[in-house]
Amino acid sequence: MAAVDGETGSRLRAALSRGGFAMPTGKVRRRPSRPRAPPAVVSKCPHNDADAKPPPAQIRRFSADETARAEAAMAGGESGTEQRPSRQRTEASVVAPLSLEVLDLLQREVFENPRRFVLSPVYRFIELLGGVEVDNHPVVCSLPSPRAFREPPPSGFTSNYRVLLVPLTGDNYLHSSGWMVPVAIEGETLAMRLRVNGVLTPTPSNWNLAPGKEANAIRTSPVADITHLVISQEEDLFVLEIDFTSIPDDTFLWSGIVACIFVEEIPLATICERVVRNYTGDANGGVGTALLRNGPDARDAVRVTKVSVKVTCPLTALPMEIPARTLTCAHMQCMELYTILLRFTQSNLWNCPLCGAPSRLHEIRVNYRLKEWLDIHRNKIDHVDYIIETPLGKPLRVQWCEAEIRDTYFIED
Repeated sequence: MAAVDGETGSRLRAALSRGGFAMPTGKVRRRPSRPRAPPAVVSKCPHNDADAKPPPAQIRRFSADETARAEAAMAGGESGTEQRPSRQRTEASVVAPLSLEVLDLLQREVFENPRRFVLSPVYRFIELLGGVEVDNHPVVCSLPSPRAFREPPPSGFTSNYRVLLVPLTGDNYLHSSGWMVPVAIEGETLAMRLRVNGVLTPTPSNWNLAPGKEANAIRTSPVADITHLVISQEEDLFVLEIDFTSIPDDTFLWSGIVACIFVEEIPLATICERVVRNYTGDANGGVGTALLRNGPDARDAVRVTKVSVKVTCPLTALPMEIPARTLTCAHMQCMELYTILLRFTQSNLWNCPLCGAPSRLHEIRVNYRLKEWLDIHRNKIDHVDYIIETPLGKPLRVQWCEAEIRDTYFIED
């Protein structure tokens, strides 16, 4: 700090002392300011005696106006001061990918664990390519492409192979948090951005849940498909950049792990066939049996008869071909199997659209009695109002639509 003498110095020292500061009375030597380095860097720098020698002292005499502004600032006033705008960090840091130990843990406990319902059944997990950790700061990382793990065929990988990005929490690797939700602050939208090899790719949206249904929601991860940016390249590595439109100071946006996986996409029609073939012939699995919500135990089975079931899907109003519902559904009405699977995969929510019951693949049952009847009487469906469920061993009862009676009037001239 420069020395100040005379009456101006006395006034300034008095103002500083009221604020709890002490001002030196003699000349003080100083050296030019140098950029501050992190402690880890400073500790490794060798000591240089030349740096310890300060330059010659410099003396500055403050004017009366400058002294008045200093006194006002020390007294808590705002005269002559400007509020510094919020600093925003947008520079991306080059980081290393996740270690092999962490990747092995993720592959074993998350993606290959049958108790974790992370990926939609339309994806068959093949390989965990890599991952990167994000902690509220932009990062850039190089990750291996599928050709780094397996030799592609001469014609290249087929279109049913996909490269996906999956968001996970950093502490216990859960997928239930999803991607960062865009936030609007003072007219500015703060959002996460994904770039692959410099190309901006859309960040997927999270689940669209109604209030009060979050606790019972069965979710699969919303994934970012980057196949077209990675799988056709000839290099074994690709660059993944994760940043934010802006990060105001003292604002938390998102932290977690972004995993890159290699999967095979399974057609939805194939999944429908699997559900139909999974039927074991148990009579309790038909539509004539309702299960209580506390579990699919045989003791919870309640025989239901004389229940009417529409032959049209309540979601599409079209005649059903494979009527199905969930074991724990509170209703007997079936829906078209392909329609509900399509809704599940598009929304990443695996709950019954009518009652909200959990609807994983192993919990979905096909009404085979109704399916057989529909297959035989396909040309009469338009005339059927609903089907009445009967005890097993007896044919289903049909309630036909009432014929519309129209009165015809003849008008004579």
